[in-house]
Formats: sequence, C-alpha cells, structure tokens
Amino acid sequence: MSDFDDEYEEDDSGDDSAESGAESPPSIQRTLALGYLACVPLLAAYEWSLATSVEPTRSTAEMCLFRFLLPLGEDAHMARRCILAGLLLVCIHQVAGHSRGLGMRLLKMVGEGGIWALLLAPTLILCTHLLGGVEPPAAFSTGPGVAPGLPRAAFILGAAAHEELFFRVILYSGLYLTVRVLMTFFGAGLTSARLVGEVAGLVGSAGIFAALHLAVFTTWLGRGGEAFEPFVFLWRLLAGMALAGLLRWRGPGVAAWTHALFNLGLLLGAGPERVF
Repeated sequence: MSDFDDEYEEDDSGDDSAESGAESPPSIQRTLALGYLACVPLLAAYEWSLATSVEPTRSTAEMCLFRFLLPLGEDAHMARRCILAGLLLVCIHQVAGHSRGLGMRLLKMVGEGGIWALLLAPTLILCTHLLGGVEPPAAFSTGPGVAPGLPRAAFILGAAAHEELFFRVILYSGLYLTVRVLMTFFGAGLTSARLVGEVAGLVGSAGIFAALHLAVFTTWLGRGGEAFEPFVFLWRLLAGMALAGLLRWRGPGVAAWTHALFNLGLLLGAGPERVF
C-alpha cells in the first residue's frame, strides 16, 4: 500500500504483532470500512437499477452474497437493503475517529480506480498475447453501439461492487486464511504459510470468478450463463487475478471502482464485449 494514511493501512512497521504474524485488526477494519464507504454509490446505483427496471437483472455475486435471504420471499429485497444500510452505519462508526479528509480519500479512490481501469484492458491483452494458445471468439470485440439506458449502466456499476465484495473481499480472504491456518497447523513456517495462502486466495478467487459466469456453474441460481470459451475464461481468470492483487495492494474501494469503471467503458463500446 502506498498513499493510504497510516490509520487506514495494515501495520507493517515491524512491531511485535507483525513479527508474530498477527495483523492489526483495528487498522484492517478501518481499511475495509473505508473501502465499503467508497462502494456505497455503486451499491446504491445497483439498487436503483433493480427498482426502476421492468425486468431487473441480478448480479450473480449479489445472489450468492444474499442467498440466505431466499426464505423471506419478496421481503428479501428490503432485508438486503437493510443489511447494506446497517453495514454503512457500522463503517461510518469505524472511521468516525479518523474522519479528517475522508471525502478527499474517497474521491482519490474513485480517481485511482479510473486510472487503473484505463490500464487494465491493455494489461489483459498483453498477458493473453504472451500466453498464446487460445484465440478470441469472433464476437469478442465490438465498437460503440446504441447508448445503454441509465438503469443498465447503474446495474453494471453496482454489479462490479458486489463482485469485489464477494469474490475478492470474502472468497480471497477466506481462501487465504483457510490455507494459512492449515499450513501452520501442519508445521509450515509463517512466511511459507502466508505465501501459499496468498497464491491460493489470488488464483482460487479468480478461478471461481471466471467459473461463475458459465451456465454449468450458475444453474443452481436459477439464471442463465455463458457457454465455455477458452479465451473468454482465460481473460476473466487474468482479470480476477489482477483485481485481487489490486485489492490486496490498494484496498477494496480502489478495486471496486476500477472494476466498475472498466465495465462501464466496455458497456459504452470502449473495448471487447462480454469481458466481465
């Protein structure tokens, strides 16, 4: 991490807790809280798109995140919004004692996300070219087309935030912690356990991200998906790894805005279609 103020960073100063492998919970909590606050406009846009669309489309990540609300039926939507609002209040409380310059921090996250969004597509194109062996499908790229309606654009922005929360914050962290604990239990050193945990979280969360765009893995959600195409799957796998690395380095707010603005650019015809 570089430009976050110290109070929003993990404690890497080499004190006793760092040497023993324990990360600073208050600092991690504030970093996550700040990231969630940055995601709030995206999440609000998503909710608005669902409320204003005649036949609303739902994000796979959002459906996975809130699947436990299914028994509530039609009330599940209100319950989801209450949970999101509750998380907002918790995050405001977390950063309340460190609120000086908070607005500027959030704006910097949006701006940084825009910069990374511009760099992401060329990076993915270069990586797929270097790996070789798979060709893009004929319909992979399109030029500018009919401008999407505001509800569709809002959905694209909000779906990206849900994907970062589910695939990166929850799955990446869960895989990392699980592998790290298991390796430590079986006698591995802390450094090795952390390294393998990071790799497992990065690759595992990216693989699940790519897989949950495919019909074969989304039938249990009761919604459609895509047929498997090697190039598109590889593209998404690399994108998931890039976004996971960005989240680990710059935090969830920057990763979410990078993803959201990149997807919006694709929707407007700035690059290949059907990437995310």
